[in-house]
Amino acid sequence: MNKDRIFEENLTVEILRIDFLRKEGEVAQICKALADHDDERVLRNKIINTLVNRIWQLTYFEIIKYVLIPYLTCFLSFISYTLVFLQLENAEEGNIKERKI
Repeated sequence: MNKDRIFEENLTVEILRIDFLRKEGEVAQICKALADHDDERVLRNKIINTLVNRIWQLTYFEIIKYVLIPYLTCFLSFISYTLVFLQLENAEEGNIKERKI
């Protein structure tokens, strides 16, 4: 086998310039325009798909940090609060029944 052999392949490189996304409010306008569009075939466009994936990569951790974690905190607090007061209520009912007997 010859190690000096050169392999040639066709390579297609596509570059998407998204400098405009750094301006405040641009991402929101694009997301609103995509959400308001009636035909969902527009989401199959390679450029739109790449753009949505990039926006998701940039905002994923912020969504987890500012939406999911506070939601889970409130949910777990509510569950804990409910369980504690149900136990207290059941304990008080048990004490009242014991006194009546």
